[in-house]
Amino acid sequence: MTELKPYPEWAGDKLADPRQATPDQIEHGLADIVACEGPVLEDRLFSLYAKAAGLGRVYSLTHIKLEKGLKQALKNKTLIKDTDKFGPFTETALRLPGQAPIEVRDRGSRSLHEIPAPETAEVMLDIRLQHELISREDLFRDVLKTYGLIRLTKASEDRLSAILETWIV
Repeated sequence: MTELKPYPEWAGDKLADPRQATPDQIEHGLADIVACEGPVLEDRLFSLYAKAAGLGRVYSLTHIKLEKGLKQALKNKTLIKDTDKFGPFTETALRLPGQAPIEVRDRGSRSLHEIPAPETAEVMLDIRLQHELISREDLFRDVLKTYGLIRLTKASEDRLSAILETWIV
């Protein structure tokens, strides 16, 4: 198995409350997070920003403000957006212009559902290349083991199945 790079956890400064922040402030905060963790899924990015701003969950007003800052960052080419559709899932990963679109890293504090699908697909492909005749369930369990996870929940199985069918099969 290819050695996974450590996942760099963003531990930046307090960010401006997005409900009162300017789009420039939000753009700068989002770019700071992505510089460390990118490529990072949009939901995780917004969650990290909200937490750094002293907020709990990302509710609709906060989400709208973060989206405006993100749109500005995309327009200014501060960030690049990669959208992947696989099975019933659609996810958006953000990265800086100089960052690779796929960076295979360990899980860190991310859940399986916070890891960009192409990153998981690379892990899955590596396992398949080492064990050509591996069963679907064993493949999924090896992916979980690689990420330090144990339980193959229905949601995890659905996600891994969609990744397998889109990128591997």
